[in-house]
Parts: sequence; C-alpha cells; structure tokens
Amino acid sequence: MGRYHEELTRRFLIGVRQEAPANARRQTHLRRESVRARPSKSKLASMENGMSHPGEILARHLQELGLTASDLARDIDVPVNRVTAIINGQRGVTADTALRLGHWFGVQPEDWLELQTQYELSLARRAAGARIKSLPSLADRQRD
Repeated sequence: MGRYHEELTRRFLIGVRQEAPANARRQTHLRRESVRARPSKSKLASMENGMSHPGEILARHLQELGLTASDLARDIDVPVNRVTAIINGQRGVTADTALRLGHWFGVQPEDWLELQTQYELSLARRAAGARIKSLPSLADRQRD
C-alpha cells in the first residue's frame, strides 16, 4: 500500500475530513482504484450505536471519498435508486446489499447488517420498549 493511501486511510479512521477537489467527478475512476479508505469493523460498529440509519453512515463514507451514489451503484452492480433509497433512509440494508457493501469497503457484510439491526432495534425500543417490558416473562412464570 502506498504512503498516500496509508495516510488517507489513517486520516479517515481518526475522522479527519478531506475535501473533494473541484474536478473530483472527472477523477473518480482514478480515485476509486487507487484510494479507497476502508472503515474498520470497529469504525462501523461504533458509529452512532444504532441511532443512525446505515444510509447516513454510507453517505458520510461516500462524501469523505468524494464519490456519488451513482459511482457506488456502478461499482457494486445495483440500481442507483437502491443506493439513494438507503442513503435517504427509505430502505434498509438487505443481505444482498450488505454482501456488496462489505466487499466494496473491505469489511464483513455482517457489519452492515448489524448496523441495520441496531437501528431497527433502537426504533422498536423507542416505540414499544416500555410496553414490552411490562409483559410477563419466562422468569415470572417460573416464580409462580
């Protein structure tokens, strides 16, 4: 791995943003091949603790890389509207999409599914958490 790539990856992992150059769209094919910062499992898993939709995290990564939803969709061979729907929070990350994102970012697909699951659980806890806690449990039955 070249020094430039290592430095970009290091900066990405510690959260330093790099502004995309004005001519980023013309250079996209070069940047994708030579400089793809990959979030680590801990970076993905620790982001927002389930409070953010995985699409927000995906959007941040693309912005930091200076890439568009179209660039990603083309690379992972999915329709652009799938990527934009995920980014806009209108669609969740499916197993198929997790496989593709995992491969592209160089992380485990389970990391993307875990982000989706954490997000959905946080929504469910907010919506029904108190009601569910008031329901009887197996431990309650065994005490009786």
